[in-house]
Amino acid sequence: MNANPPKRRAGRSPGRRPGAPAAGVLLVVVAMLVSAACSTAPSPPPTTTAVASQPASAPPSASASASASADPTGSSSAVGLVVVVDDGSQSLGLAGADGALGSLSAPRHPIRQIRAATAGLVAALDDGTLAFGRLRAGSIAWMDGPPTANLAALAADPGGRFLALLDTDRLGQGLPLALEIVPVAGGDGRTITAKELEANGAPAWLADGRIALRAIGRGGRDVLAIVDSATDRTTSVPFDAIDLFASADGRTVALAYERAIRIVPAADLSGDGVAVAVPTDPGAGRVAEVALDPTGGRIAFVLEDDDQTPISIRIATAAAGWRETAHIDVPVGTTRIRIAWAG
Repeated sequence: MNANPPKRRAGRSPGRRPGAPAAGVLLVVVAMLVSAACSTAPSPPPTTTAVASQPASAPPSASASASASADPTGSSSAVGLVVVVDDGSQSLGLAGADGALGSLSAPRHPIRQIRAATAGLVAALDDGTLAFGRLRAGSIAWMDGPPTANLAALAADPGGRFLALLDTDRLGQGLPLALEIVPVAGGDGRTITAKELEANGAPAWLADGRIALRAIGRGGRDVLAIVDSATDRTTSVPFDAIDLFASADGRTVALAYERAIRIVPAADLSGDGVAVAVPTDPGAGRVAEVALDPTGGRIAFVLEDDDQTPISIRIATAAAGWRETAHIDVPVGTTRIRIAWAG
């Protein structure tokens, strides 16, 4: 079952947008070499990787070797960026600097939302269930998570013990916010509700145990709902961004606006933070999906046109002063992109 769209663009749904294909996901793991050090070094020209689609008939293999792009900062620390691309076929691949794909196994259903977790990846699938992914030595293994149904969006806690789950009927559907907290290992969960708020975005789990998500308050105001997972108490503050995204360790948050991104500490969501260099040239597009790496030192973001068609993926790093270090081209025919960094 697909997630229903929110009531306004500022509350963009983590589920499928209207008109997107009912199935078909190309999952690409792009091996990028970026550094969290050398913050005083001058920013080099961005590298570009063209992500080429694999034919739908190509059978996935169990493993593939990663070919890494040129390191823009001189470091040898490789990090994988997972890119989910809807283009009418379902396959899983590992792309190198030349854009060639080596096949990997895909989950049993197309991916609706994907997030970094402490021990790998966690994904909400289009059938409303969830799966865990582990990337090891050029291959990825998918495992079923705790039983779910009608799952629209999720977040994993930094300690790797719990998940925060949001159902499709609680996302922009006029019903009170209800966030389910379940153990990763399975077992009984609990539901945290806030009758005065309506969920309007995916949850982000912070290092101090709070869970933040975009919501609609009284009078249709855009707010940020902040749920204390220890006390079940929910508060809200004004929110003018279109979305927020947390690193897997929960210490860093990216606040996304249509044509800007700010990086702030999770402990101070209302702070000014640091601006990411987002392209402003005509035709560059506006910010859509965003992902921070597990420790908040790197960011990837998708730019899309006015028709919500993805244009490109940009990579920026704290080491480069949050300026662009790499640029990934989007395959022709792409209708939706989801991204996450694999730890």
